[in-house]
Amino acid sequence: MDIKKLNKLVEKLSLVKSHLDTAETDPLLMEAYEECRNELEAEFGGYLEQLLWETHDEFCEDFEVQNIEAYVSAQGVDIEAEDFPGMDARLHLKAEPLRMMMADRKARYEEELWRVV
Repeated sequence: MDIKKLNKLVEKLSLVKSHLDTAETDPLLMEAYEECRNELEAEFGGYLEQLLWETHDEFCEDFEVQNIEAYVSAQGVDIEAEDFPGMDARLHLKAEPLRMMMADRKARYEEELWRVV
């Protein structure tokens, strides 16, 4: 598996998504987003989906895995963390290095759950 390419695609998707959040009607950004998302899904979708299922299984009370792009967005994915009751938790997929972070919106707490090396 080409981890460098995976990192670059996640980083690019995150960057384009953040620009789209401010300029949703830009057709060039929409096209770049769709191309990046499709490439990421085609080449690494199965691998990332397995990691997401394992993450939810280990750390979350709910098992509702979202689309990959939801995890790279600025908002992340809201979860109910098993080991942190009452925490306003969310999951973020970040690049360089590729890793999953759990953060609390209120307490400014962040923890790395796993990292691809």
